[in-house]
Amino acid sequence: FPADAPSRAFAFPVGDVRVVFPDDVELGRGWTTRILNATGGAWQRGVPVTDPHWPHDPMSDSDGSGQCWLTENDFGDTDVDDGRVRLVSPIIDMSQGEVTIHYDYFLRLDVANRVDEMLVEMNDFTRPRNWTQVALHVSDGGLEWRTQTITPVQLRAAGVTLSSEMKIRFTVRDGNPQSVVEAGLDAFSVTVRGCF
Repeated sequence: FPADAPSRAFAFPVGDVRVVFPDDVELGRGWTTRILNATGGAWQRGVPVTDPHWPHDPMSDSDGSGQCWLTENDFGDTDVDDGRVRLVSPIIDMSQGEVTIHYDYFLRLDVANRVDEMLVEMNDFTRPRNWTQVALHVSDGGLEWRTQTITPVQLRAAGVTLSSEMKIRFTVRDGNPQSVVEAGLDAFSVTVRGCF
C-alpha cells in the first residue's frame, strides 16, 4: 500500500514550521522600489484608493489589515505605463530548513497578451546579478486578489541556491502595445520547516 508500491510511497514531512519573515505591509519592513524606464505606476505602500472613475484598482488590501503594496496608489489613471517598475524585499535568511514563500497578488491586465506581466525572481544578495525566476504572472485577475505559494520543490526545480542573504523582487511590466497594468502585493511571508 499504496497499490503501486514500491514505485510510489507516502511521505510525511517532519519538523517545526517557523515564519521567518511575516509581512502584512502595515509597517515599513525595508522593501525598496525602483522605476525601470516606466513613465508611471511606481510601487507605493498604503491603503488602496478607490476611484469610481478608474475601475482597475483593488477595493481593499487582501488580508484586511489595511495596507498593501500597489502600483501608484492615487486617483485617476495611475497604472504602469511604457516600461517596468520593481519592488525588492530586504535581506531574508533562508538558510535553514525547507523554505516556502507565500504572497497575495493583484494583477489587472485589460490585455492579457503575455507581454504585460508580474515577474517574480530571487537571488543571494552577495551575487546581485544572478536573479532566478521563480514565478511569472501573465493572466488578468479582474478586481480579485489571488494567492501564490512557491514550494521547496519549485525552488529546487528553478535552481535557486538558498542562503542567509536572500532577496525576492516583483517586477511589473507594461509592454507594447500600451494597455492597463495595475498590480498589488500583500500578505507576504517566508516559512521554513526543519528540526530546530
